[in-house]
Amino acid sequence: APPDGGVGGAGGNGGDEGSGGTAGAGGSGGSGATGGDPLEGEWQPPEIIEAHEGSGLNPRVAIGATGEAMAVWVQSFLGEHRVWANRYDAASGWEGDASIGTTDGNLMDPTITSQPDVVVDDDGVATATWGDFTDPILRGVVARRYESLGGWGTAEAIYDGSSTAGDARMAVDGSGKVTAVFPVTSNVWASHFEPGDGWTAPAIIDGDPGTPTGVQIALESDGDGWAVWSQAPTGIPRNIYGNQLASGAWGAADEIETASTGFGLEPRLALGSNGDALFIWKRENVGVSHVWTNHWDASAGELSEPIRLDDAVTAYAPDIAMSPSGVGVAVWLQSAVLSSGELDVAASRYTPGSGWSEPETLTTGDVRDEPRVAMDAGGNAIVVYAEKVEYEDYTDAWAQIYTEGSWGSPVRLGLDEWTAPAFQPSIAMAPNGNAVVVWREGPDIWAATFE
Repeated sequence: APPDGGVGGAGGNGGDEGSGGTAGAGGSGGSGATGGDPLEGEWQPPEIIEAHEGSGLNPRVAIGATGEAMAVWVQSFLGEHRVWANRYDAASGWEGDASIGTTDGNLMDPTITSQPDVVVDDDGVATATWGDFTDPILRGVVARRYESLGGWGTAEAIYDGSSTAGDARMAVDGSGKVTAVFPVTSNVWASHFEPGDGWTAPAIIDGDPGTPTGVQIALESDGDGWAVWSQAPTGIPRNIYGNQLASGAWGAADEIETASTGFGLEPRLALGSNGDALFIWKRENVGVSHVWTNHWDASAGELSEPIRLDDAVTAYAPDIAMSPSGVGVAVWLQSAVLSSGELDVAASRYTPGSGWSEPETLTTGDVRDEPRVAMDAGGNAIVVYAEKVEYEDYTDAWAQIYTEGSWGSPVRLGLDEWTAPAFQPSIAMAPNGNAVVVWREGPDIWAATFE
């Protein structure tokens, strides 16, 4: 992996998915400003990674330290919804997809179904999770693990209690321990998988009533981390809450931000190797939304005051990543005109000690889906999104790379010919800069790699 050469220059900032970054005022170039070596590699031709009847939905991808990746998605066909997976090996490519379980769906709208999740540990072991009915009327949370030599193990329920659960989100630490968090009616629950011991009994980790949404989690290599979510204990307003995991124990849940009006939604978070954390969310009020952020200083045990990150008329759909050294990158959608149907992707870079850079517009056009960002160990970042192709009446998957102090030009990941509209991109980036992107294109799941 490239060495992490330090933080950006004054006026800059950085990131990782943990994070990537954007240059600050006054620039941030090459050595020192990016925090590591320049990103080397090239995009490989895209390919379809599933070949089945029906529609592929909600793809997600994760990558391990040595380049093994796992993609998961839902395949909807004739009222049946199944979870599929395909493993990528850097030496041999995609291995071929496999059905790993059934999931719930909506007969009236086949696109309404589980949003599965996946993580890959440093040894290449993958864990997938999704929602399914564990009895005729109650929705539970199911997990299944892929061992590189033995293939997929047996699916097992993480949660099969007396209430209906929402989709789980997971993170994995350096020892292979997986932590899953998920909403169940008015609470947030968590469970851990210990290699050799299995899943622990799930437990509530929030302390307030009110239906939680947007539950997310991130962990450091030592297993410490944070979970965040949106919740409204008193009905309104809806604010962003968090709980810190330290030495294997959850603390007391508390507000990450407080506001007397509007709705705090779509929280995301990223961690550095020293325990520092970046939080990002959108706050919506009377039909207008903006992107806000704050920072957890682990050494001081303090949470900074929230600041607004965008400079647009309206902004939403944030994502964030962070490098081990604490450099961060945030991306989001924004519009300069409230009623405009055209959306831009914007970014800002966080540098420890200097803060956030001025927001920078990465692409101006008709962006149709949420941007997603990931980072490598050297502070380089890649953002992916779906955007309408100029002079053509459909969308495709696009990517932009941050390296050596600046964002590169957009790269079209799909084929330069009509296939079908692209949606729902997901990206994972290895410490050495290799990356895997998956997306939905019409009824199929496509993938492209950077290596």
